[in-house]
Amino acid sequence: MNALPDRFDSLLSSFYAELRGQLRKARSTVETYRYALDPFAAWCTEAGLSPSAVALRDIQLYLTARQTRCRGEGTGAKVLSALRGFGDFLVRRGVWPENYAKLLDRPNAGRRLPKAFQHEEIERFLGGIKTGTPLGVRDRALFEVIYSCGLRASEAAGLLLLNVHLDEGVLIVAGKGGKQRMVPFGGEARSWLAEWINHSRPAVMGNRIEGTLFVNYRGKPLSRKGIWKRFQDIEALTGVTGKVHTLRHSFATHLLAGGADIRSVQELLGHSDLATTQIYTRIQNQQLLDAHRRYFRKEKTEAVHEK
Repeated sequence: MNALPDRFDSLLSSFYAELRGQLRKARSTVETYRYALDPFAAWCTEAGLSPSAVALRDIQLYLTARQTRCRGEGTGAKVLSALRGFGDFLVRRGVWPENYAKLLDRPNAGRRLPKAFQHEEIERFLGGIKTGTPLGVRDRALFEVIYSCGLRASEAAGLLLLNVHLDEGVLIVAGKGGKQRMVPFGGEARSWLAEWINHSRPAVMGNRIEGTLFVNYRGKPLSRKGIWKRFQDIEALTGVTGKVHTLRHSFATHLLAGGADIRSVQELLGHSDLATTQIYTRIQNQQLLDAHRRYFRKEKTEAVHEK
């Protein structure tokens, strides 16, 4: 089969013809597809995107932009359904390597978006931890790891010393159901982990032996409750409000915003279902839209002043 021109008009015309001819879809069904896909094609064209240049992020951004204008959950589901059908067609024609639209979960208007810290808030929170004592170093290492690895509080509390590999920059986490996963950590987390493991932890432990990485002042494993209490103390000190789990939300949101693949983020978080990870794409898309509005509002205001 000869490849079609990389233009939306040609591809959509062939897709609609296939729906009517080969797939025997009713005329009303084809019109429903047309109503959903023509605006998407126009949006991509205006953004300078050819069909082959469209990526998952572009579909996410389009659906989020459309959702702010049309609040109906059912309408959003119909648009995604049409995009999935068109995506199958594009894969068959060799335009897309995979159907990006099928990587997205159906809209759920009733699901609240989890909060994620801004980068400046992360810096303020971590930088506000007083590290003049061994337990202060522990706190800095603890929350650096939770953010850098996207850990749950229970996972951080259960980390074992022997599962931290400083030279390789990875640690082994026991997640839900005891399922283990390997997660890399960044340079800042490595630095504070090394300080805790090599100097501050031995000062706390003395001659006592304990396999858990993070311990309290008595040398016993630091509990989830203990982690939550330390978070609240640092929260009060820095003015950065949230929960321990907000650091995990921030990890996922910042990774996706930086261009990370959603399936890789799913593995790092230990999610068994991709749909659970997809909630973070809605956070970053909303942030993109907010930035877009601020930028273009400013641009428009400046243009008015120039006149």
